[in-house]
Amino acid sequence: MNLDKSNQNRSKRWGIILLHPKIALPILFLLILLIAPFAYRIHHLTSIPDPGDPFDVEAFIKSSEVDDTDNAYFDFQNAVSLMPSELSGYDWDKFHEELLTGSKLSAESQDALKYVKRNKPAILAWKKGTTKADYSQGDLKEANMLTVMLNVGYSIEFVCLSNSLALLAWQDGDYEKSADWYLVSFQSSRLIQQHGPPMSRLVSQSLYSASASNLIRQIHDMNIPQNVLENLLKEITGINKATPLLSDCLKVEYLTLMNSKDMLLSEEAFRNISYDLFPSQISWYFYLHAEPDLYLRLNKQWFGNVLPEVDRPRVDRSVFVGNPESPLLFNSTVKKQQNRKQMSPAEIDRAWNRPSCVMHFRSLQSINAEDRYRFYQRLLVTALKLEIYRRQHKRYPSSLKDVFKKDAVPVDPFDPKGEPIKYARDSNASCRIWSNGPDATDNGGTAIGFTNFETDYGYYLGKKIEQP
Repeated sequence: MNLDKSNQNRSKRWGIILLHPKIALPILFLLILLIAPFAYRIHHLTSIPDPGDPFDVEAFIKSSEVDDTDNAYFDFQNAVSLMPSELSGYDWDKFHEELLTGSKLSAESQDALKYVKRNKPAILAWKKGTTKADYSQGDLKEANMLTVMLNVGYSIEFVCLSNSLALLAWQDGDYEKSADWYLVSFQSSRLIQQHGPPMSRLVSQSLYSASASNLIRQIHDMNIPQNVLENLLKEITGINKATPLLSDCLKVEYLTLMNSKDMLLSEEAFRNISYDLFPSQISWYFYLHAEPDLYLRLNKQWFGNVLPEVDRPRVDRSVFVGNPESPLLFNSTVKKQQNRKQMSPAEIDRAWNRPSCVMHFRSLQSINAEDRYRFYQRLLVTALKLEIYRRQHKRYPSSLKDVFKKDAVPVDPFDPKGEPIKYARDSNASCRIWSNGPDATDNGGTAIGFTNFETDYGYYLGKKIEQP
């Protein structure tokens, strides 16, 4: 009994000691110092809700599975193994320009010609791959920022080689072979963006436009038989229809980002932090700022905003919002979102631009490129139809309705009202096709091309003129 009473008295004394301001305040101060960083982290995490995946990830991964027998990847890898260890570095645009205009080949272009002929086995191996239905580098479940990227340099090289062979065959009067090599280029453009991120799509768009530009400049040649043009039209129309949606590329980007958390810490950290921190301090610095968890949550919010919009025609998309330093966002309201945790565009914009945002977003730059890609596809189909018509009627038509007949004339992706692409017949043997261009203004097709100095996107057909 006395022992219990003694223990109680001792406890009271300790309680009194601990409650004394000289003891309690330092202890409280230490506890606050210990808790504050974690409270700081929790505060950051609670500021941005986790909306979950912006699409059905499992269904998308399942739909992206490719059977080995249909996969062009293995043929492409074989073709790469047959090439030199380093890319050629030739000025392919200059080489193709000299072939198109019939100019005397420069010394560099003569070397490029030898390079083309020397690498014919590799080109044929690549061509075999373009007969396959699909392309995939592996299971998207395991995809990350290091595993998903195609060897972009070699894909560009092989399309340049295919275009070279197409132009050489055209010079020799073998128009069917020329058309066949152009189809290799267009199929390559389609395949390398299958199940790939937006970067693969941007590269494929560039390859498509380069091939289309060469072909459009070439088909004014009346020696090319009508049946060759008809087959090109049929095949290219099929390739265009089989092109994956931009949203598919963004979904791959999403999966690779979510699987790259550790890589974000090891790579993005040093690139984006402006403070002088030792490597050992980086992990704690990011942890206290709730990174990269917060970064991934913000990306989920961003993908939730853009995925419903990017596949829609330009005229039907919501307008862009945010300041120039913000990621690209669409002004879709929260009411349109089924997910209650999806933030509004304004909230996402403020979150990206908060002072404590450690990791910075790389905003999507492919919307204008996507619209230009769609115009190139429609331009090429239209040009082929016009040339087929000219062979049938000995002149260009007075209207595009004459060549599309029951089909609707393709829409100009840059027209704010969704009007058809523009057309004008200058004579029986010459015409123009154009779109508004990214400024959304129709300047009448008085100056057309695809350079930064032109106001309208488009091409001349029929007459031989200097193309931009």
